[in-house]
Amino acid sequence: MISSSKALKIILDNALKLGTEKIPLNECIGRCLAQSLKTDRDFPPFNRVAMDGYAIKYSALKKYNSNFAVQSTQYAGDKAHALKSDANAIEIMTGAVLPKGTDTVIQYEHTSSKGKIMHIEKAVRKGQNVHKQGSDKKKGQVLLAKNRIITPAEIATLATLGISKVEVVKLPKAVVISTGNELVNVDKKPRAHQIRMSNSYMLQSFLKQHRIDADIVHIK
Repeated sequence: MISSSKALKIILDNALKLGTEKIPLNECIGRCLAQSLKTDRDFPPFNRVAMDGYAIKYSALKKYNSNFAVQSTQYAGDKAHALKSDANAIEIMTGAVLPKGTDTVIQYEHTSSKGKIMHIEKAVRKGQNVHKQGSDKKKGQVLLAKNRIITPAEIATLATLGISKVEVVKLPKAVVISTGNELVNVDKKPRAHQIRMSNSYMLQSFLKQHRIDADIVHIK
């Protein structure tokens, strides 16, 4: 008798190569990714604001005693505003690109306002609340590895990469074979020396759970 790990290796070494196919993004849940995918740009692709608040130039904090004139408001999706003076701050929204000339974001909760003047009330760390460009992944790095099972998280990543057709491993077709005169189908009444088939349906449902169609064949 051989070990289960050795038996599994023999099976995998002799497994049928199923080939690949391309399917729409919204149909690939649960499928096996057939190729490794690399980033087409940095992630995030720009210095991204991580909090609603105000963008400032950190070196101006002491110079202006933490008081800044609010120059403008920049929303997520807007082109980057440019700071006209280091005495200014730009009101900024989560997800927006960091305005030009700024390097730090102060969340609303740490500020107070009087008219157009914003005052910072808590200690500030340079670069805070900024998700730096490329800090997650650099352009060209592997983002999704080959043979990964596609879950909703991978769907989001594939969409982020701009992939509308996904190359996946083809699904096999299977047959669950049961043998033995002691087995009867679930819709039959077993005799005293018989039992109903249960493992066949369990295995079939397990395969279907993994999107593999399987027929049941019983051999007496």
